Amino acid sequence: MASEEAETAVPELLRREGDAVESAKEAYKNALRDSQISLADRTLLDAAASKAQQRYLALKEQVKMEEDKKAAALQMAVE
Repeated sequence: MASEEAETAVPELLRREGDAVESAKEAYKNALRDSQISLADRTLLDAAASKAQQRYLALKEQVKMEEDKKAAALQMAVE
């Protein structure tokens, strides 16, 4: 049961994190176009976009590692 929930939760989590990355990037791009925004605000938005990107990539790497573990366990079970 928990495995089934994880199977549906992981893609949803990846989608949400991907959306967060896109949103952060868009906010940063808009800030670059805005001549009224301060350098400090631009820096904060850049940091937020970078952090979201790092979090997303780390999550993708973690999911890949888990899939590799499952594949290795399945391979060992077959042998």
